[in-house]
Amino acid sequence: MPQPAKNYIKEIIEDLKDPDKDIRYTAAVELAELAEADDLEMNLLALEKLAKEAAFSFPKTRLEWDDPSYHIVSFITNFRFSELAEAIIGHYPHYSAAAKELAISYISSFKGFEEKLMQLLERDLEGDNEEFPLLALLDQPHLAKTLVESKIPLLENEKQKDTLYELLSLSLDRGLMEIVKPDFVRPLLASDYQKKRELYKSYEKDYALSYVYGSWKDTYLSIQGEMCILLSLMEYYYDEKMKGFVQEALHFKDSIVRMSAIITALKIGIPIEEKTLQECAENPETSEPFYMELSRIKREEAFPIKENRQVYFAKSHLFRHAVHHQGYVPEEVQIKDMTEILEEDTAFRYYLAAIKEEGTFHPAWVGAYPLSEGDDLPYYREETHILEEEYQSAEKHMQEFLEDSRQMLEYEANKVYYTSKPRVSRWFYILYPYLGFRIYQAAVTQDPIYIVMTSLFFALVTGTHLYQWKFRKQRVEMTSSELRYTDRDLRNSIKFNEIGRISIEKAALRSRLFDRFAKNVVICDKKGAQIMKFPLNAVVYEDFIYIIESATEHLEEQPRIDKPE
Repeated sequence: MPQPAKNYIKEIIEDLKDPDKDIRYTAAVELAELAEADDLEMNLLALEKLAKEAAFSFPKTRLEWDDPSYHIVSFITNFRFSELAEAIIGHYPHYSAAAKELAISYISSFKGFEEKLMQLLERDLEGDNEEFPLLALLDQPHLAKTLVESKIPLLENEKQKDTLYELLSLSLDRGLMEIVKPDFVRPLLASDYQKKRELYKSYEKDYALSYVYGSWKDTYLSIQGEMCILLSLMEYYYDEKMKGFVQEALHFKDSIVRMSAIITALKIGIPIEEKTLQECAENPETSEPFYMELSRIKREEAFPIKENRQVYFAKSHLFRHAVHHQGYVPEEVQIKDMTEILEEDTAFRYYLAAIKEEGTFHPAWVGAYPLSEGDDLPYYREETHILEEEYQSAEKHMQEFLEDSRQMLEYEANKVYYTSKPRVSRWFYILYPYLGFRIYQAAVTQDPIYIVMTSLFFALVTGTHLYQWKFRKQRVEMTSSELRYTDRDLRNSIKFNEIGRISIEKAALRSRLFDRFAKNVVICDKKGAQIMKFPLNAVVYEDFIYIIESATEHLEEQPRIDKPE
């Protein structure tokens, strides 16, 4: 797709600033759809302007989707330019929290920005920002570790302590560091937990999920999250006072807080009743995250359900999807049926469910669970969704789902996500006026030597240009599952899971006559056989290998890739 019209982008941005939330919603959808367009092109200057627009003070609501700053940053980070990363750094302080998380992930994907990243994060941590881009650090835990080690004294500061506790928990849970300053942290941890506990106890008498995710949502959920973090830290800063806190929390009504207490109790050896473990495993609010936490501490055997666990995980995942993405607490969740679909070499399992809202059941699909991960585990590729229609029958919904899946697989198999062609040097368009001037001088002077030299120069320039131009018929493409190379009427392809090595080698002597630096990218299968070869200048190699690595990171055996020099 060519570059979109300048006015179209401008209209979308203006609509994102509109006071009417319906207009903002339409603009957000249009921007997301534009980002999905095939072969979308944007010049760097336009992207830098959008990075600035994302820092605008947009109208605010409490709706999760209503975050124009996030939508703009999400759009521009589809394009990889180190100069764009610089522009994003300049406007980062004025982005929304969600936009900051995207920005941190994008900036960290380039080399050379580590110091600037730390400056951004330190400024966020020390400032008056209510939210910190913590989720972005899940994939950059070394940044979390560095922040904790340098900023641990901020635990005494009311504005920063909650974020510091989260960073400390992340670093310790990932095994990135030893317990830091126990004599300093332990009394603060006990005192802060006691304050949160008192706030929690004021809610417990009337505790109900409808309140938690309804009228209490704006106040209670932060207390719940902070208590869970503090309880998780007690496994590292344990003493007798912490033991009493954990034992008490094992009997709280809040199942999420109770789950955190169970994990800490298992780590430090506090006895837990079998009934407490069973309730946590069967509760749809906690079943899935409970097993995930047990897996993190390598205590999966403590999960009391031994058979058909994935059914419980699916119910739990759908329950949490309805709560966190649809905004309601389901009255009931039933698993009706399941099916398996083969994609490439991996089978994925999907569960058909019926979920009840305001007395009406709606069909829903939960998954996809890759069977390569195991037959009874909670690990999934997120495709869960709830349909608006009323539930009718398993046969009807199954038939519709299988047909939709067949069409989608066929579409995805042929959809091109990346296209690149060899680039022709722009120097030729500078040389041609000079060549014309030389020809004019040769015609005027009729100097034999000058005519011979001009003729040779003409042959060299036009010959090299025509030689490079013929490669414009070559094309490198990537779909969701394979790499393709087309040269005129010949096309080679290889599945991502069959790539063994990607290397760079010098081009043949004939090519080097026109370009002494000419190189080729060579793709070999796992047996070492060459499948395809194309000019290095057919791709931006850094972007090419970045996409290949992203597409193959889930494979057990990833291809060996030569890095650019």
